[in-house]
Amino acid sequence: MSTAIVLCGWILLIGAAGWCPPCTGPWVRRLALGLTLTTLLVSDLWRTVARALQGHETSPLAGPESAYLSLWILVLLPILRRQLDRRALESHLLGGLTAAAAFGLAHESAPLILAGLRESWPNLGQTGGSILAVGVHVILGLAGLTLRCLMDPIQDRHPGRFPWDYPAWYAGLIAMRQALA
Repeated sequence: MSTAIVLCGWILLIGAAGWCPPCTGPWVRRLALGLTLTTLLVSDLWRTVARALQGHETSPLAGPESAYLSLWILVLLPILRRQLDRRALESHLLGGLTAAAAFGLAHESAPLILAGLRESWPNLGQTGGSILAVGVHVILGLAGLTLRCLMDPIQDRHPGRFPWDYPAWYAGLIAMRQALA
């Protein structure tokens, strides 16, 4: 139930920001950050990862070595741009938090959507389920990117800048999850 509530919150916030872009002020940033943190707190995936770090369970994600390329992209981007200040670090960490929230939400939403569709389409099969899961990850990954752009403090200074760190974080999380599958 918490996944459905958080998903509705994402839809409402992104819809409100898209409906009236000039009205997006500091309250949208605070609301988006709060929604991201709430998503991380209610996510079963991230609670399991936290318990695994404490040594109580096995981790549902592989180690960072499976996301080697994504991690190097995150390290090299600020060095290549010569932006090693506090704001760039905050922006990269914000991208990581948003990617983790979007990944956790997509990971938990896909089985719920599949369960609902299997009742109406019993012939969906394994391939159709995999394609649908990829579609959920793409849609919620793009929704996370939108949320990331709403929260980015650097967007005020550089309005056309694309947050390249977000896709690297998301790809790293997918690589860490697929290494165990």
